[in-house]
Amino acid sequence: MDGKRCSLIRDLDMGRSRHNVTLAMILAVGGSFAWIQPQHYFIVVAFVVVLLTASNLRDFGPARMAGGLAIALTCTLPIFVSGLLNQSPAFEYLGLLAFLLFGISAYVAGSSMADNDMSNAIGASALPCLAIAISASAIFGWDLFGALLSGNRYFAGINPTLLGLLGLALSLVGLAARPLMARVPTLAFGALIILSASSRSALLALLVASLCYAFLAALRLRRGTAILSICAISTFLIIAAFPDPVINALSGLFLLDDRYRGTVTGGSGRLAIWSFFLDRWAESPLFGSGPGLLYNSSSKYVYSHNMIIQILSDGGLLGLLGLLVFVGAFCVALFRSSTEDQAVGFTALAAYVSYGIFEGRAVSIGNPLSVYFFLICFLVIGSKFGSADKLRRASAWHQTFQK
Repeated sequence: MDGKRCSLIRDLDMGRSRHNVTLAMILAVGGSFAWIQPQHYFIVVAFVVVLLTASNLRDFGPARMAGGLAIALTCTLPIFVSGLLNQSPAFEYLGLLAFLLFGISAYVAGSSMADNDMSNAIGASALPCLAIAISASAIFGWDLFGALLSGNRYFAGINPTLLGLLGLALSLVGLAARPLMARVPTLAFGALIILSASSRSALLALLVASLCYAFLAALRLRRGTAILSICAISTFLIIAAFPDPVINALSGLFLLDDRYRGTVTGGSGRLAIWSFFLDRWAESPLFGSGPGLLYNSSSKYVYSHNMIIQILSDGGLLGLLGLLVFVGAFCVALFRSSTEDQAVGFTALAAYVSYGIFEGRAVSIGNPLSVYFFLICFLVIGSKFGSADKLRRASAWHQTFQK
Protein backbone atom coordinates (compact mmCIF):
# COMPACT_ATOMS: atom_id res chain seq x y z
CA MET A 1 0.00 0.00 0.00
CA ASP A 2 2.81 2.37 0.84
CA GLY A 3 4.52 1.59 -2.45
CA LYS A 4 1.30 2.33 -4.38
CA ARG A 5 0.89 5.62 -2.51
CA CYS A 6 4.49 6.56 -3.28
CA SER A 7 3.95 5.72 -6.95
CA LEU A 8 0.74 7.79 -7.04
CA ILE A 9 2.44 10.87 -5.59
CA ARG A 10 5.34 10.48 -8.01
CA ASP A 11 2.90 10.26 -10.95
CA LEU A 12 1.04 13.35 -9.73
CA ASP A 13 4.35 15.22 -9.46
CA MET A 14 5.35 14.32 -13.01
CA GLY A 15 1.85 15.16 -14.25
CA ARG A 16 2.12 18.56 -12.55
CA SER A 17 5.36 19.26 -14.38
CA ARG A 18 3.82 18.13 -17.67
CA HIS A 19 0.86 20.50 -17.30
CA ASN A 20 3.20 23.33 -16.37
CA VAL A 21 5.11 22.81 -19.61
CA THR A 22 1.82 22.86 -21.50
CA LEU A 23 1.01 26.25 -19.97
CA ALA A 24 4.53 27.44 -20.77
CA MET A 25 4.05 26.47 -24.43
CA ILE A 26 0.75 28.35 -24.56
CA LEU A 27 2.52 31.44 -23.23
CA ALA A 28 5.60 31.02 -25.40
CA VAL A 29 3.88 30.30 -28.71
CA GLY A 30 0.37 31.61 -28.27
CA GLY A 31 1.32 34.58 -26.14
CA SER A 32 3.70 35.84 -28.78
CA PHE A 33 0.71 36.73 -30.95
CA ALA A 34 -0.32 39.29 -28.35
CA TRP A 35 3.19 40.60 -27.68
CA ILE A 36 4.03 40.89 -31.34
CA GLN A 37 6.94 43.32 -31.04
CA PRO A 38 10.34 41.63 -30.47
CA GLN A 39 11.24 43.82 -27.50
CA HIS A 40 7.95 42.89 -25.83
CA TYR A 41 8.52 39.20 -26.43
CA PHE A 42 10.93 39.11 -23.51
CA ILE A 43 7.92 39.80 -21.30
CA VAL A 44 6.42 36.52 -22.52
CA VAL A 45 9.71 34.75 -21.83
CA ALA A 46 9.72 36.22 -18.33
CA PHE A 47 6.25 34.78 -17.74
CA VAL A 48 7.48 31.36 -18.89
CA VAL A 49 10.45 31.52 -16.51
CA VAL A 50 8.27 32.62 -13.58
CA LEU A 51 5.69 29.91 -14.31
CA LEU A 52 8.21 27.08 -14.53
CA THR A 53 10.08 28.34 -11.49
CA ALA A 54 7.03 28.82 -9.27
CA SER A 55 5.44 25.52 -10.29
CA ASN A 56 8.60 23.53 -9.67
CA LEU A 57 9.90 25.54 -6.73
CA ARG A 58 10.27 22.60 -4.40
CA ASP A 59 12.40 20.78 -7.02
CA PHE A 60 14.97 23.58 -7.11
CA GLY A 61 17.95 22.06 -5.33
CA PRO A 62 21.62 22.98 -5.64
CA ALA A 63 22.39 19.97 -7.84
CA ARG A 64 19.58 20.66 -10.30
CA MET A 65 20.25 24.38 -10.48
CA ALA A 66 23.96 23.70 -11.04
CA GLY A 67 23.10 21.20 -13.77
CA GLY A 68 20.83 23.64 -15.59
CA LEU A 69 23.34 26.46 -15.22
CA ALA A 70 26.17 24.29 -16.56
CA ILE A 71 24.17 23.28 -19.64
CA ALA A 72 23.07 26.86 -20.32
CA LEU A 73 26.59 28.22 -19.89
CA THR A 74 28.01 25.94 -22.58
CA CYS A 75 26.55 28.12 -25.31
CA THR A 76 26.31 31.47 -23.52
CA LEU A 77 29.63 31.83 -21.71
CA PRO A 78 31.77 32.19 -24.88
CA ILE A 79 29.46 34.90 -26.21
CA PHE A 80 29.46 36.65 -22.83
CA VAL A 81 33.28 36.65 -22.77
CA SER A 82 33.41 37.94 -26.34
CA GLY A 83 30.98 40.70 -25.39
CA LEU A 84 33.19 41.77 -22.47
CA LEU A 85 36.30 41.78 -24.63
CA ASN A 86 34.62 43.85 -27.34
CA GLN A 87 32.42 46.04 -25.09
CA SER A 88 29.05 44.91 -26.42
CA PRO A 89 25.92 46.94 -25.48
CA ALA A 90 24.11 46.19 -22.24
CA PHE A 91 20.99 44.70 -23.83
CA GLU A 92 23.04 41.76 -25.10
CA TYR A 93 23.93 40.80 -21.52
CA LEU A 94 20.26 41.06 -20.52
CA GLY A 95 19.40 38.64 -23.32
CA LEU A 96 22.07 36.18 -22.13
CA LEU A 97 20.83 36.49 -18.54
CA ALA A 98 17.26 35.77 -19.67
CA PHE A 99 18.55 32.71 -21.52
CA LEU A 100 20.31 31.44 -18.37
CA LEU A 101 17.20 31.85 -16.20
CA PHE A 102 15.06 30.25 -18.87
CA GLY A 103 17.48 27.31 -19.19
CA ILE A 104 17.70 26.66 -15.44
CA SER A 105 13.92 26.73 -14.93
CA ALA A 106 13.25 24.47 -17.95
CA TYR A 107 16.01 22.04 -16.89
CA VAL A 108 14.54 21.72 -13.40
CA ALA A 109 11.06 21.20 -14.86
CA GLY A 110 12.43 18.49 -17.13
CA SER A 111 14.27 16.70 -14.34
CA SER A 112 10.96 15.55 -12.83
CA MET A 113 9.41 14.41 -16.12
CA ALA A 114 8.95 10.84 -17.30
CA ASP A 115 9.14 9.45 -20.83
CA ASN A 116 6.50 10.89 -23.19
CA ASP A 117 5.77 13.76 -20.77
CA MET A 118 7.52 16.27 -23.03
CA SER A 119 5.81 15.17 -26.26
CA ASN A 120 2.44 14.95 -24.49
CA ALA A 121 2.89 18.45 -23.08
CA ILE A 122 3.79 19.92 -26.46
CA GLY A 123 0.88 18.12 -28.11
CA ALA A 124 -1.59 19.25 -25.45
CA SER A 125 -0.73 22.88 -26.12
CA ALA A 126 -1.74 22.67 -29.81
CA LEU A 127 -5.45 23.49 -29.50
CA PRO A 128 -4.96 26.37 -27.00
CA CYS A 129 -2.21 27.86 -29.21
CA LEU A 130 -4.42 27.51 -32.27
CA ALA A 131 -7.30 29.22 -30.47
CA ILE A 132 -5.04 32.08 -29.41
CA ALA A 133 -3.65 32.44 -32.93
CA ILE A 134 -7.12 32.61 -34.50
CA SER A 135 -8.32 35.05 -31.84
CA ALA A 136 -5.26 37.26 -32.31
CA SER A 137 -5.84 37.31 -36.07
CA ALA A 138 -9.36 38.59 -35.48
CA ILE A 139 -8.40 41.09 -32.77
CA PHE A 140 -5.48 42.60 -34.68
CA GLY A 141 -7.27 42.48 -38.02
CA TRP A 142 -4.73 40.27 -39.74
CA ASP A 143 -6.09 39.62 -43.21
CA LEU A 144 -4.03 36.48 -43.75
CA PHE A 145 -5.95 35.42 -46.86
CA GLY A 146 -5.78 38.93 -48.30
CA ALA A 147 -2.04 39.09 -47.70
CA LEU A 148 -1.63 35.67 -49.30
CA LEU A 149 -3.55 36.69 -52.43
CA SER A 150 -2.09 40.19 -52.77
CA GLY A 151 1.49 39.38 -51.84
CA ASN A 152 1.54 42.19 -49.26
CA ARG A 153 4.05 40.91 -46.70
CA TYR A 154 3.64 43.91 -44.36
CA PHE A 155 0.17 44.09 -42.89
CA ALA A 156 -1.00 45.45 -39.53
CA GLY A 157 2.55 46.74 -39.07
CA ILE A 158 3.92 43.25 -38.42
CA ASN A 159 7.41 42.27 -39.52
CA PRO A 160 7.12 39.32 -41.97
CA THR A 161 10.14 37.56 -40.49
CA LEU A 162 8.56 37.49 -37.03
CA LEU A 163 5.24 36.45 -38.52
CA GLY A 164 6.94 33.56 -40.32
CA LEU A 165 8.51 32.45 -37.05
CA LEU A 166 5.10 32.51 -35.38
CA GLY A 167 3.65 30.32 -38.11
CA LEU A 168 6.59 27.92 -37.96
CA ALA A 169 6.40 27.52 -34.17
CA LEU A 170 2.64 26.92 -34.36
CA SER A 171 3.14 24.36 -37.14
CA LEU A 172 5.74 22.47 -35.11
CA VAL A 173 3.35 22.29 -32.18
CA GLY A 174 0.72 21.03 -34.63
CA LEU A 175 2.91 18.13 -35.74
CA ALA A 176 2.77 16.74 -32.19
CA ALA A 177 -0.86 17.76 -31.59
CA ARG A 178 -2.96 15.87 -29.05
CA PRO A 179 -5.63 14.82 -29.95
CA LEU A 180 -4.68 13.83 -33.49
CA MET A 181 -7.72 15.60 -34.94
CA ALA A 182 -6.12 18.88 -33.89
CA ARG A 183 -3.10 18.27 -36.13
CA VAL A 184 -4.66 19.27 -39.46
CA PRO A 185 -6.17 22.64 -38.43
CA THR A 186 -3.10 23.64 -36.41
CA LEU A 187 -0.72 22.76 -39.23
CA ALA A 188 -2.98 24.41 -41.81
CA PHE A 189 -3.24 27.69 -39.89
CA GLY A 190 0.50 27.75 -39.20
CA ALA A 191 1.22 27.16 -42.90
CA LEU A 192 -1.24 29.92 -43.83
CA ILE A 193 0.64 32.36 -41.60
CA ILE A 194 3.96 31.37 -43.20
CA LEU A 195 2.59 31.73 -46.74
CA SER A 196 0.98 35.07 -45.89
CA ALA A 197 4.35 36.35 -44.64
CA SER A 198 6.08 34.97 -47.78
CA SER A 199 8.81 33.58 -45.53
CA ARG A 200 10.76 31.16 -47.70
CA SER A 201 13.07 30.23 -44.83
CA ALA A 202 10.13 29.29 -42.59
CA LEU A 203 8.51 27.35 -45.44
CA LEU A 204 11.72 25.41 -46.00
CA ALA A 205 11.99 24.65 -42.28
CA LEU A 206 8.38 23.47 -42.17
CA LEU A 207 8.90 21.15 -45.15
CA VAL A 208 12.06 19.67 -43.62
CA ALA A 209 10.38 19.28 -40.21
CA SER A 210 7.32 17.61 -41.72
CA LEU A 211 9.46 15.12 -43.64
CA CYS A 212 11.53 14.42 -40.53
CA TYR A 213 8.45 13.84 -38.39
CA ALA A 214 6.86 11.61 -41.04
CA PHE A 215 10.09 9.60 -41.32
CA LEU A 216 10.36 9.08 -37.56
CA ALA A 217 6.65 8.26 -37.28
CA ALA A 218 6.91 5.70 -40.07
CA LEU A 219 9.81 3.98 -38.34
CA ARG A 220 7.54 3.27 -35.38
CA LEU A 221 5.16 1.29 -37.61
CA ARG A 222 5.59 -2.37 -38.45
CA ARG A 223 5.73 -1.66 -42.16
CA GLY A 224 7.62 1.59 -41.79
CA THR A 225 10.24 0.70 -44.41
CA ALA A 226 7.58 -0.13 -46.98
CA ILE A 227 5.74 3.14 -46.31
CA LEU A 228 8.94 5.14 -46.69
CA SER A 229 9.72 3.35 -49.95
CA ILE A 230 6.25 4.13 -51.31
CA CYS A 231 6.64 7.80 -50.34
CA ALA A 232 10.07 7.98 -51.98
CA ILE A 233 8.85 6.39 -55.20
CA SER A 234 5.77 8.64 -55.29
CA THR A 235 7.93 11.74 -54.80
CA PHE A 236 10.24 10.66 -57.62
CA LEU A 237 7.28 10.06 -59.96
CA ILE A 238 5.80 13.48 -59.16
CA ILE A 239 9.12 15.19 -59.87
CA ALA A 240 9.53 13.23 -63.09
CA ALA A 241 5.99 14.08 -64.24
CA PHE A 242 6.15 17.78 -63.36
CA PRO A 243 9.82 18.80 -63.54
CA ASP A 244 9.35 22.48 -64.42
CA PRO A 245 7.11 23.51 -61.47
CA VAL A 246 9.33 21.63 -59.04
CA ILE A 247 12.52 23.18 -60.39
CA ASN A 248 10.96 26.65 -60.39
CA ALA A 249 9.75 26.22 -56.83
CA LEU A 250 13.15 25.07 -55.58
CA SER A 251 15.01 27.82 -57.43
CA GLY A 252 12.63 30.40 -55.95
CA LEU A 253 13.11 28.96 -52.48
CA PHE A 254 16.90 28.93 -52.53
CA LEU A 255 17.28 32.07 -54.64
CA LEU A 256 20.03 34.10 -53.03
CA ASP A 257 19.79 36.93 -55.57
CA ASP A 258 16.30 38.27 -55.01
CA ARG A 259 16.00 41.65 -56.73
CA TYR A 260 13.69 42.99 -53.99
CA ARG A 261 16.47 43.01 -51.39
CA GLY A 262 19.48 43.93 -53.47
CA THR A 263 22.24 45.97 -51.83
CA VAL A 264 25.48 44.84 -53.46
CA THR A 265 24.81 41.78 -55.59
CA GLY A 266 21.46 42.95 -56.90
CA GLY A 267 19.72 40.11 -55.04
CA SER A 268 18.85 39.04 -51.53
CA GLY A 269 22.39 39.99 -50.60
CA ARG A 270 22.97 36.81 -48.62
CA LEU A 271 26.16 35.87 -50.44
CA ALA A 272 27.58 39.34 -49.86
CA ILE A 273 26.30 39.37 -46.27
CA TRP A 274 27.84 36.00 -45.49
CA SER A 275 31.15 37.12 -46.96
CA PHE A 276 31.06 40.31 -44.88
CA PHE A 277 30.48 38.48 -41.60
CA LEU A 278 33.06 35.81 -42.37
CA ASP A 279 35.61 38.60 -42.90
CA ARG A 280 34.50 40.08 -39.57
CA TRP A 281 35.00 36.72 -37.87
CA ALA A 282 38.48 36.40 -39.41
CA GLU A 283 39.54 39.49 -37.45
CA SER A 284 39.18 37.51 -34.20
CA PRO A 285 38.76 33.80 -34.98
CA LEU A 286 38.89 32.46 -31.42
CA PHE A 287 36.64 34.87 -29.47
CA GLY A 288 34.74 36.61 -32.28
CA SER A 289 34.04 40.32 -32.62
CA GLY A 290 31.27 40.56 -30.02
CA PRO A 291 27.45 40.56 -30.31
CA GLY A 292 25.29 43.61 -30.96
CA LEU A 293 28.06 45.97 -32.04
CA LEU A 294 26.69 46.64 -35.53
CA TYR A 295 23.18 47.78 -34.60
CA ASN A 296 24.10 51.41 -34.00
CA SER A 297 27.07 51.53 -36.35
CA SER A 298 27.39 52.79 -39.90
CA SER A 299 27.75 49.24 -41.21
CA LYS A 300 25.47 48.35 -44.10
CA TYR A 301 24.92 44.89 -42.58
CA VAL A 302 23.84 44.19 -39.01
CA TYR A 303 22.58 40.63 -39.36
CA SER A 304 24.24 37.66 -41.06
CA HIS A 305 21.11 35.65 -42.06
CA ASN A 306 22.90 32.45 -41.01
CA MET A 307 23.06 31.20 -37.44
CA ILE A 308 26.46 29.48 -37.79
CA ILE A 309 28.11 32.51 -39.38
CA GLN A 310 26.40 34.76 -36.82
CA ILE A 311 27.71 32.85 -33.83
CA LEU A 312 31.18 32.69 -35.39
CA SER A 313 31.08 36.46 -35.81
CA ASP A 314 29.71 37.04 -32.29
CA GLY A 315 31.52 34.38 -30.26
CA GLY A 316 34.23 32.93 -32.51
CA LEU A 317 35.24 29.29 -32.59
CA LEU A 318 34.63 29.00 -28.83
CA GLY A 319 31.04 30.15 -29.31
CA LEU A 320 30.45 27.61 -32.08
CA LEU A 321 32.07 24.87 -30.01
CA GLY A 322 29.79 25.70 -27.08
CA LEU A 323 26.71 25.47 -29.29
CA LEU A 324 27.86 22.12 -30.71
CA VAL A 325 28.42 20.75 -27.20
CA PHE A 326 24.93 21.89 -26.19
CA VAL A 327 23.28 20.32 -29.25
CA GLY A 328 25.40 17.18 -28.74
CA ALA A 329 24.12 16.83 -25.17
CA PHE A 330 20.58 17.30 -26.48
CA CYS A 331 21.05 14.53 -29.08
CA VAL A 332 22.55 12.14 -26.52
CA ALA A 333 19.58 12.75 -24.22
CA LEU A 334 17.15 12.25 -27.11
CA PHE A 335 18.64 8.85 -27.98
CA ARG A 336 17.90 7.82 -24.41
CA SER A 337 14.29 9.05 -24.65
CA SER A 338 11.09 7.42 -25.83
CA THR A 339 10.24 7.25 -29.53
CA GLU A 340 7.52 9.89 -29.11
CA ASP A 341 9.91 12.33 -27.47
CA GLN A 342 12.52 11.56 -30.12
CA ALA A 343 10.08 12.42 -32.90
CA VAL A 344 9.25 15.81 -31.37
CA GLY A 345 12.87 16.56 -30.42
CA PHE A 346 14.55 15.67 -33.70
CA THR A 347 11.81 17.44 -35.65
CA ALA A 348 12.46 20.63 -33.66
CA LEU A 349 16.19 20.27 -34.30
CA ALA A 350 15.61 19.77 -38.04
CA ALA A 351 13.42 22.88 -38.22
CA TYR A 352 15.85 24.97 -36.19
CA VAL A 353 18.87 24.01 -38.30
CA SER A 354 17.14 24.33 -41.67
CA TYR A 355 15.71 27.75 -40.74
CA GLY A 356 19.10 28.80 -39.39
CA ILE A 357 20.75 28.26 -42.77
CA PHE A 358 19.16 31.45 -44.04
CA GLU A 359 17.93 33.22 -40.90
CA GLY A 360 18.17 33.33 -37.14
CA ARG A 361 20.59 33.71 -34.29
CA ALA A 362 21.85 30.53 -32.66
CA VAL A 363 21.55 31.59 -29.01
CA SER A 364 18.40 33.64 -28.65
CA ILE A 365 15.01 33.44 -26.98
CA GLY A 366 13.74 36.56 -28.71
CA ASN A 367 11.41 34.67 -31.06
CA PRO A 368 8.86 31.82 -30.82
CA LEU A 369 10.96 29.25 -32.70
CA SER A 370 13.92 29.68 -30.36
CA VAL A 371 11.73 29.44 -27.26
CA TYR A 372 10.14 26.27 -28.62
CA PHE A 373 13.47 24.68 -29.56
CA PHE A 374 15.40 25.55 -26.41
CA LEU A 375 12.47 24.64 -24.15
CA ILE A 376 12.50 21.15 -25.66
CA CYS A 377 16.30 20.97 -25.37
CA PHE A 378 16.40 21.82 -21.67
CA LEU A 379 13.42 19.61 -20.86
CA VAL A 380 14.96 16.57 -22.55
CA ILE A 381 18.44 17.16 -21.14
CA GLY A 382 17.00 17.72 -17.67
CA SER A 383 14.85 14.59 -17.83
CA LYS A 384 17.84 12.40 -18.69
CA PHE A 385 20.85 13.96 -16.99
CA GLY A 386 18.73 14.66 -13.90
CA SER A 387 17.55 11.06 -13.71
CA ALA A 388 19.93 10.07 -10.88
CA ASP A 389 18.56 12.83 -8.67
CA LYS A 390 15.03 11.82 -9.65
CA LEU A 391 15.67 8.23 -8.58
CA ARG A 392 17.14 9.36 -5.25
CA ARG A 393 14.04 11.48 -4.60
CA ALA A 394 11.70 8.58 -5.44
CA SER A 395 13.68 6.35 -3.09
CA ALA A 396 13.43 8.98 -0.34
CA TRP A 397 9.65 9.12 -0.82
CA HIS A 398 9.40 5.36 -0.56
CA GLN A 399 11.43 5.31 2.66
CA THR A 400 9.30 8.11 4.08
CA PHE A 401 6.04 6.28 3.48
CA GLN A 402 7.47 3.04 4.83
CA LYS A 403 8.04 4.83 8.11
